[in-house]
Parts: sequence; C-alpha cells; structure tokens
Amino acid sequence: MAWPHDDDNPAALDVVRRDSGRIRNEQFAVAMEGAQNLLDKAAKAIREGDDERAERLIDRAAAMGWDDREERFPGVAGAEMLLYNLVTDVLEASHDDEHEWLDAALEIMAEGGRAAELVADALYGIGAGSLDYYDLTPGEKKRLLAATGVRELDPDYGMAETTPVAERAALIRANVEAANAYAARVQAVW
Repeated sequence: MAWPHDDDNPAALDVVRRDSGRIRNEQFAVAMEGAQNLLDKAAKAIREGDDERAERLIDRAAAMGWDDREERFPGVAGAEMLLYNLVTDVLEASHDDEHEWLDAALEIMAEGGRAAELVADALYGIGAGSLDYYDLTPGEKKRLLAATGVRELDPDYGMAETTPVAERAALIRANVEAANAYAARVQAVW
C-alpha cells in the first residue's frame, strides 16, 4: 500500500493536495453562500425599514473570518456577488429590446456616490470578461463599455486580513444598499 509520504509514489501526494484544495474551495463556497443568505435578509430588512435587524445581519456577514486560500472575506465576497447577481439576473431575464437592466444601472452611476461606484464595478465585471457570455446587443455592449471604461477591478476594495470588521461592514452595507437601489430602479420601469 502506498502512503501519501511514500517517495516512490508522488502521485499520492497529488491526490491529497487536490482533495485538500477541493475541500477548501467548497468551504469558502459554503461560507459565501451563508453570507449571501444573511445579506438577502438584510436587503429585505432595509426595504422594510428594519435597520436594526439589517445591521445585525450585516455585522454577522462582516464578522466572517478571512479565507487564506481565497484571500478574501466571505461576507465581502457575498456582498459583491449579491449586487453582481442581481444585475446579471435582470439582464438574463431581459429580451433583446429591453434595456432597463442597463438603464437602471447607468441612472445610479449618473448620481455619483458609493452606490454608483459599486454598480459600475458590477457592470465592469460583466464587461471585463463576460461580454460574449451574455447575449448583449451591440448597443448595450457599447453603452456598457463607455460607462465603465478600462480600469483595474478590485472586488475587495483593498481589504486585507487585518481589515477591521467595522470597515468590512460599511462596504457590505453599501453593496446591499446599492442592490436595493438597483432593484427599485428596475421595478419602477419594468
């Protein structure tokens, strides 16, 4: 029988490394899914005017620990994905002649502020690597690229393992509020 430390069987070590990496990927995915669940509830609480509950949920997501493998906080990643997934879900539900998904985002961007930056990052995420993935019209591609330009995408906004929970919570709340603003814009015109 070959053991992982057996010098005559280096493939055994590869199996252990691969399985370890897979398990750690799954752990981060589960943590991020948990964060997204908390943030879905926080977004709903904000819409219902229950800021106290929203803050508790956001604080729980912000308190999630640093993942050494992914080099990210699952709560921050979940907040980023909350907004990105909302925009792409609306995009995917749109027909070729429906541009409300993009109009709503561009309106928020025109207002400036933190929500504008976060929505721009979500759009840039679509444009940076996914223009061919989504069935965008030529006009949508042109408008999206004109609005987002070329820049470096930093989904964690410079956060590191030492970033305080309060700073993470502020970024998470801003993403949740941007998602609510985007959803409200889309609902108003759709």
